[in-house]
Amino acid sequence: MLKRTLSSGSKSEFWLARAAAREIGIDTWDYEFDRHRKTDDAQWYFLMQTDDPARIDRVLEYAGTVLPLDDLASGPALDRGLGSEYASHSALGFIVQDLKRFPGKGWPVVCVALRSRVVSNRNMAINALDAWGRANWPTDATSVLEQALAEEPDREVKARLQHLLQGKPLD
Repeated sequence: MLKRTLSSGSKSEFWLARAAAREIGIDTWDYEFDRHRKTDDAQWYFLMQTDDPARIDRVLEYAGTVLPLDDLASGPALDRGLGSEYASHSALGFIVQDLKRFPGKGWPVVCVALRSRVVSNRNMAINALDAWGRANWPTDATSVLEQALAEEPDREVKARLQHLLQGKPLD
């Protein structure tokens, strides 16, 4: 019954079944991924709550097919990203915030976040790169960050980018 509800239940039934499944040790990630692909019930945050690099690869591959990454990399602005028109930016934020646990993974998505008009997306990208450590940065990371620094309109984000490039603590 529980697995059937995870596979086909309403949104509220799914959330109850998900909570029950987790209480008794059932891994719900595949159900969440399937539900995310089949419904408008966005699961980006929950999909990133894994320590399995193969699952992260699946999320990144899927994100590349459904998120308008080119549009999200429209260039930095001072947008806060609130409201339904920012749903894709929100999805990007959920993905990038957890990439910090996977050094080197998702570099193209991190680059998109660095060029996002939403301030929090850019901060999440900076956090991920800081957590990765410079030794795990892709070869073009420094030039991408220098370009981001040159274009950054937010004073605090600009300072964080400078610290990241200089190897200084962010906070």
